[in-house]
Amino acid sequence: MTSQEDLTDKTSTIVTYPLAAALMEAEEFVIDSAGWNPVKVIQRDFLEKYYTPCREEIPTIKEIERVAHIDVEVVNKWLQNHDFDIQLDPLDENGFGAAAMLDLLGLWLVKGKQVQIATDDGSKYPGVRMDTGFTFNTVGGSSDLVVSLETGDQDVVYMMMDEKVPSGFAMVSYVEEVLQNMTPVERDYEAVIFPMIDLNEEGQLEWLINLQLMIPQDRFPFYFIQHALQQTRLKMNQEGYRVKSVAAVAMMLGAALPETPPYIINRPFLMWIARPGLSRPLFVAYLNTDVWKDPSGLDM
Repeated sequence: MTSQEDLTDKTSTIVTYPLAAALMEAEEFVIDSAGWNPVKVIQRDFLEKYYTPCREEIPTIKEIERVAHIDVEVVNKWLQNHDFDIQLDPLDENGFGAAAMLDLLGLWLVKGKQVQIATDDGSKYPGVRMDTGFTFNTVGGSSDLVVSLETGDQDVVYMMMDEKVPSGFAMVSYVEEVLQNMTPVERDYEAVIFPMIDLNEEGQLEWLINLQLMIPQDRFPFYFIQHALQQTRLKMNQEGYRVKSVAAVAMMLGAALPETPPYIINRPFLMWIARPGLSRPLFVAYLNTDVWKDPSGLDM
């Protein structure tokens, strides 16, 4: 269950496939790479829940393009040529950049009409009226319907009003749960009206920083993500919608992995001995430096 603190009413996007495709391009760019090594829990979860399944599907998605180059400026130029504003920071000669873009165009099965939408507070916004090409669904006991809109291909667009939704990747899980639990229903509405959209969202993906791409060598060095960005655009009107989302990562060559240091207890410490079945420890002590001595054996 999502806690109240995890809910948001701020406009946000989660576009997984270009991000996974950028990591896939970086992984394939490094010859004989040994795969990704997460250094944060959120990175491990992303690799397991999203990257691994998406990696198998990316080659089947014709709307995805990828690029990688040892010169980050080449990647930045590629981003510019596709009308994106984000740019990777310069790297030294040991680094490289990778990026991937999803460019998705969808046209409504039946073209809509331009209308105005009035909100409860009296504000007015440009909207679209669809007189056909839609169906309704319900989820649980919610009074808000899930509207499904047909497009000219196999893609289906869903819309559902909600005051607040989970943030981050929890929003993806929330949508998947809705899809699994919704039921088609008949409703006596002559049309569906929804807002036109013009969105441009960009930002850093700080949770990806330091994700390691391993190289199979003895005490191997590794690449790590030094910089990660994503930019997403959505335009939607009476004709259809266009989504363009790009993710870019800057990879740096890390130093050889150091030996794992020992954990040293070098301050006064507690010690206790417990035995299964007993309600209390058999022995408890706080041991200061006055008793830090070689006992010369265990005989007493």
